Amino acid sequence: MGKQTKRLSKFLNFNKNLANEILLHFAACGEMMVMNFLNTPYKGVRPSELLGLTQRLEKGDFIQKIKKSDQEFFILTKKGQNMTNLLEFKKISPQKWDGKWRILIFDIPEKYKKRRDFLRNKLKELGFEQLQESVWVFPHQIPKALDWLIEEIGLKINVRYLVVESINYEKDLLRKFNLQ
Repeated sequence: MGKQTKRLSKFLNFNKNLANEILLHFAACGEMMVMNFLNTPYKGVRPSELLGLTQRLEKGDFIQKIKKSDQEFFILTKKGQNMTNLLEFKKISPQKWDGKWRILIFDIPEKYKKRRDFLRNKLKELGFEQLQESVWVFPHQIPKALDWLIEEIGLKINVRYLVVESINYEKDLLRKFNLQ
């Protein structure tokens, strides 16, 4: 198993929902004192589980422990900020449409099937519409955090973006994206 595959496996297999909530919590709060966070019940999660999860987030370079005045704090790393940007992207209300479509296309070999499926699921979560098996459309700017994710899972050379002025028979897409 290659280094990228192992990293993807670890990334996909830990408690994603709780990890995502914690990253968003850190993003909202800025610095978070380690002892206060680990000793405060968080949504019914045992402190030992919380400790394990924060250690995984730290090991994965999503958060970092820093010292200030003899106290330890958690902060988001650049990688953690990218992930929170991606998580928050689906919550952002759509900006005004500029009349251009963003087309994402990919050709991912079968040996990377798990990564391909992960990418498809993420595109669905973010609101992309599938035009064909490996062709997706979106009416707004593609977030930089998606670029980061594609690179992080080792698919950078397999994915391309196009910005197009029009798509034939686009009425169904205009309706799906509430652009009419």
